[in-house]
Amino acid sequence: MEAPNTIRNIQAVIFDMDGLMLDTERMGLEIFKQTVSEFAFEVTTELYLQTVGRNWLDTQKILCDALGEEFPFEQVRRRYRERMRQEIDRTGISCKPGLHRALNRIRSLRLPSAVATSTSRESALALLKTAEIVDYFSVIVAGDEIRNGKPHPEIFLMAAERLGIAPQHCLVFEDSAAGIQAAHAAGMIPVWIPDLAAPDAATAQLACHVLRSLDEAHFLFDGCESEH
Repeated sequence: MEAPNTIRNIQAVIFDMDGLMLDTERMGLEIFKQTVSEFAFEVTTELYLQTVGRNWLDTQKILCDALGEEFPFEQVRRRYRERMRQEIDRTGISCKPGLHRALNRIRSLRLPSAVATSTSRESALALLKTAEIVDYFSVIVAGDEIRNGKPHPEIFLMAAERLGIAPQHCLVFEDSAAGIQAAHAAGMIPVWIPDLAAPDAATAQLACHVLRSLDEAHFLFDGCESEH
């Protein structure tokens, strides 16, 4: 979707983390399904996708609404996080295609960058360090630092405030519908790079561009060359 008049005067870039920079969503889907089954419940792929981009409080509501109040969310959450850590320690983390190219381009343009993730700060820092990309970011805002999770704009507005950049000058890369909705509500420039879930038409209308990967994002910064 073309909206060239909005890709001007980019002064900062904000990234989601899981599914956008780090290829963790597929791993998370399989491990979450396995973990839930240990407690005699079943989570479909469709139900899991409803939680993508959401913080743990919103995820709890989505799952308990679907599976019943007896669903042992906290036990599942603890076991899931433990198994994810074990799997990452065993296999490492893969970065999504085009990530390093995008990060290096942004660095060369001296654009400040941030991470805005629904993951907790402790987990986010551990993942970013494991992937060896934490030093690219001057600001990290995590899901346990905000009151309202995506699709509420709070996390992006906090990132912009910490960067010292007005929201309308922030380019946002997101892989989830909730993230695109949040970035749009924040008055930013949303770019959607879907991961597990195909983009829905209504949310796609909120995105400035819908791309297949970060490898396709380089053109977004062409106008920045003359501004820096």
